[in-house]
Amino acid sequence: MTSIRAWLRRLLRRRPEREKAPVAEPAAPLIEAPPLFPGLFRVSLVLEPLAAGPTPATRTNLFKLLSGDYADQEGNPVSGGGGGGNHNLLSATHPDTVAGSPVQGDFLYANATPAWARFLKGSNGQFIIMVSGAPAWSAIPFSVGGPILGPAGAINVIAWRAPFACTVTNVRGYRVGGTGATINARKNGSLNHLASNLSLTSADTWMDGGSVQNTSYAAGDKLELMVVSISGAPTQIAIQVDFTRP
Repeated sequence: MTSIRAWLRRLLRRRPEREKAPVAEPAAPLIEAPPLFPGLFRVSLVLEPLAAGPTPATRTNLFKLLSGDYADQEGNPVSGGGGGGNHNLLSATHPDTVAGSPVQGDFLYANATPAWARFLKGSNGQFIIMVSGAPAWSAIPFSVGGPILGPAGAINVIAWRAPFACTVTNVRGYRVGGTGATINARKNGSLNHLASNLSLTSADTWMDGGSVQNTSYAAGDKLELMVVSISGAPTQIAIQVDFTRP
């Protein structure tokens, strides 16, 4: 490769010569440069005599080759090569990326352009869902609860110890049999999640308690399911508390 570059530099310095009578030239020698990437391709140059020195345009293109800029098969510079120097992936050097400065936890994703863009990191405990064809961060939903069989009257049942921080989003109730019941749920034995007890007026139907309070749980907090009152001897009452993490 060094000998080829030296030959190109000498060629650039060559001055035009006066035209001479045609002389039979020997077969043009073939020089093969060592492969830049072994196993992929090899560069071959055929050294042919020139009647005159290179034109200014040829000189420019040869300098581009010598300086390491990208060029096509005819030596013409190709835009967007970046000069082969170090540069950031998410920079204007790459026309198929959105310029940005990534931080720990970020992802790359294809946006609607499409172009590679930075997907900013979420919060601890979140997971990725698809929304309208694009990724989005979301809190993890889950539910805790269960049935209380044949309640004879008011009863509170400890159902769960929180192993991590989470947030209450709903309290729901379901009644089988009987003529009515009221329910609630609470944290740590005193903090009700519904400001008013939920009346299960319809049997065999999930009913929603609406707005919730005292919603923030820390690891170690306990959840209690509360049957506040019953009428008509229901055979079971189910209470479900919905959460998100975090």
